Amino acid sequence: MARTARRKSSSGYYHIMIRGVNKQVIFNDDQDRRHFVRVMRTMLERDSAELAAYCLMNNHVHFLLRADDPGAFLKRIASSYVYYYNRKYDRVGHLFQDRFKSEPVDDESYFLTVFRYILRNPEAAGICKTEEYPWSSYREMSGQQDICTCSLAARLAGGLEALEAFVSCDNEDECMDLDKKKDMDEQEIRMLVKELARVEEPEYIRGLPKDRRDQMIRGLLLAGLTPRQLSAVTHISRDTIRKVQGSVPS
Repeated sequence: MARTARRKSSSGYYHIMIRGVNKQVIFNDDQDRRHFVRVMRTMLERDSAELAAYCLMNNHVHFLLRADDPGAFLKRIASSYVYYYNRKYDRVGHLFQDRFKSEPVDDESYFLTVFRYILRNPEAAGICKTEEYPWSSYREMSGQQDICTCSLAARLAGGLEALEAFVSCDNEDECMDLDKKKDMDEQEIRMLVKELARVEEPEYIRGLPKDRRDQMIRGLLLAGLTPRQLSAVTHISRDTIRKVQGSVPS
């Protein structure tokens, strides 16, 4: 079956995600992450591309990127990094999934939504607070710029302080995700929660001791379900789920 052509962005900006083949880990240590950032810097200078935000997770990377040919840009980054990675770990073959995910960012409001979504990925995954994560462009937002250009985001938000407040604000942003779980109906969500949490009914989670309940919530969020979906089938308030989402597991 022929692949669907990617829709061109009227603004030139794209939200792009690349991930390891079969969801495998692509960063084993900080040396790997530093090398990937160096590769990004080199390719940005070579292609005269502009990066507004990025976040390196264990098995995938998010970009908010403006480039004449995003596909060629991503291919060069992947090829350079895979060469390094395969030599370091004495392996052969592909590291990244063949076809990267992308969506056009066509308006100012969605630009800011994607900007925040990317920076808050670690917090949404229960890793740490957004501002504590060292492998995103969060620090560049406040003026310590390295490879990102945050001026457009700051202008759209009304200044750097307003942008920082916007990023830190609780939200239910739903951008491009790693799978199709956001398209499921309620019955499909119920079935998935029962399967993943191994409970007879999703509502059972609400009555568990807090530590066990929160552990289950984190696991279901990491599986790709949203706070809105979980609240609908477990009857746990979205505020409670978002607090668990933003907390650091002990």
